[in-house]
Amino acid sequence: MPICGWQTCQVNINQWPPFKKPHIKADINAGDVLSIVSGKNRDEMIKKWVKAVWASQVESRPELINFLGKVGFPIKNIKIK
Repeated sequence: MPICGWQTCQVNINQWPPFKKPHIKADINAGDVLSIVSGKNRDEMIKKWVKAVWASQVESRPELINFLGKVGFPIKNIKIK
C-alpha cells in the first residue's frame, strides 16, 4: 500500500524519531518540484524527487521502515520505479 503525504501528517510530529542527516544530499528538492506547473511534468518530477530522497536515506532506511510499521504503515517491499 503506498503511503501518501497526508497519511504521514496523521502521525503526531512528536512520534517521529530523529533520523541521521544523510551523507548524500538529494539532487532534487521540494522547490524543484514546486517550480513546475501542476500536471504531468510535475507528477514526473515528484517521482524523481521521491527516488532522489529515498536514495539519500540509505543509513536511515531501516529505522524509517521500522517506525512506519509501528505507526500503522507497514512496508514490506519498497520498489521505486
